[in-house]
Amino acid sequence: MRTRSLVALAVFLSLSACSMAPHRGEPVAPVRTVPVHPAVACPDCGRIERVEMVSNVRATSNGHAVLGGVVGGIASGQAAKPAPATKSNVQVLTFRIGVQMDDGRRLVVHQPQLAPGLRAGSRIRVQNNRVLPTY
Repeated sequence: MRTRSLVALAVFLSLSACSMAPHRGEPVAPVRTVPVHPAVACPDCGRIERVEMVSNVRATSNGHAVLGGVVGGIASGQAAKPAPATKSNVQVLTFRIGVQMDDGRRLVVHQPQLAPGLRAGSRIRVQNNRVLPTY
């Protein structure tokens, strides 16, 4: 008899736990949805993902080039005087910069110079298709 009472009590408790409804005075928690594009304070800001040096060959009209200045400026971090070249084709080094914007977009920007101190992970701003540091 006691076993039967315990089984009946267990069944009653398990069924009553499933059918509990909130009382009229209790607020029901609202369902929250995550926005697809969160609001961003700076739509032009982001982080550099990668920086690559790209070699391009360009022809010049007079056969003179600025290759020495470009290479010297990149190597030393300062501007150097251009060296004349005798060939009609010139190798020009540029930077290909991969950027992850704060709103989720990914951009690739090509530019001839990179501001000192910019590297992967740096906070930047993209203006006029140029990567600029944010200070």
